[in-house]
Amino acid sequence: MELFNDDLNKTAVAMANVIKSLSQVNLQSAFDVMDKQGELYVLTYIARVGILDRIEKNKWSLINPIIIPTGLFGVKKTTIANGLELTVGKIKETVRGIFLVENNVDEILKKEHYFWKVDELLMPEVKAKI
Repeated sequence: MELFNDDLNKTAVAMANVIKSLSQVNLQSAFDVMDKQGELYVLTYIARVGILDRIEKNKWSLINPIIIPTGLFGVKKTTIANGLELTVGKIKETVRGIFLVENNVDEILKKEHYFWKVDELLMPEVKAKI
């Protein structure tokens, strides 16, 4: 049960980091998305490795509760499904209609070609923190 709780905690922290980073990127237009595509790819990578991979590994139900940290003392009690909507869903919504970026985001989420391009660019120390 220890590993389960550790993975759940890491998943919650990854969700919190993606949610916070998405709110700070300030994407108002397609030009902003193109300008910040590198950041979006890294956030998508974090969502894939830090969230989706752990959900799949542990075979968690999407209705399981999760507590996402929202600041120094704040938390958001929700379900894994809602956490996915706030992270993966928000990323997909942000890039919808911007073909190149949307395609690359989909590849990262599916662990296809572009996932491995981002994986190569990230330093091992960064990957270890996800």
